[in-house]
Amino acid sequence: MSEDAVRLSALLLTEDGGVSADETLRVFMVKLLGHLAPGAVTRDDTRWWEPASVEARDVVRADGWKDPRRVDRVRFLQYVAAKLRQTHGFVFFHVDGDRVYRRRAESENLHKFEALIRAGVRTILKAPPARRRGRRRSSVEEVDAEQLLAKLVLLMPFYSIEAWLFQNTEVATRLCPGPPRCRRGCAKKLARWRLDRGALDEISKPKEELCFGARHNVALAGAGFPLDEILRANKSLRDAVEDLEACASLVRTLEQMMPSWQR
Repeated sequence: MSEDAVRLSALLLTEDGGVSADETLRVFMVKLLGHLAPGAVTRDDTRWWEPASVEARDVVRADGWKDPRRVDRVRFLQYVAAKLRQTHGFVFFHVDGDRVYRRRAESENLHKFEALIRAGVRTILKAPPARRRGRRRSSVEEVDAEQLLAKLVLLMPFYSIEAWLFQNTEVATRLCPGPPRCRRGCAKKLARWRLDRGALDEISKPKEELCFGARHNVALAGAGFPLDEILRANKSLRDAVEDLEACASLVRTLEQMMPSWQR
């Protein structure tokens, strides 16, 4: 890729405080963005993604993002807005729904994300860049703010991200040590989920279902992930992919990044 070529610049944010959370999200996003534009981004090319700053991670994790009393909240929203203002800048924000999919409308996290994060970033984007006497905000600025806000994409699995990752049943089966070390009946559960790709979205706290919990999330996000099968189940991952597809500027940027023979 030449230095002047179009390049995605994505800020990855996750509320997950696990040691492998950032890497899991990056590997998973390669999979999702590859669905939109094959070959546009790769796991080994670190130029397309931006790890969150220490300050941003402190806000996002441990439910800090939904605490309106945080004194650093405005700086965090400004940080997100600054990324969206970049020509090829996008923000992918992972927050668990903490509800099963059939009860997604009751998700506190969903409502608070819209009220505290998206609405807060919208306010900053709509603010004029500099105050001038007699200057009025134009309708063009209003439209541009909404276009920029579309580049903030929520990734919300129900109940949690393991509802997506445990769909990699082939890899998960190999990771389970089997009896007698495994006492969770992983093999039977994974066989059932393989046949019913919508089942995991309806399990409360799926991380507790398998014997290895969240210890292998990076591996589960990678090779063997059956994305097309899961999308056909029309549940939370399909919702996330549709939101990505609805972001016209993201699709356009990815298409410009694809190898010329694939365009």
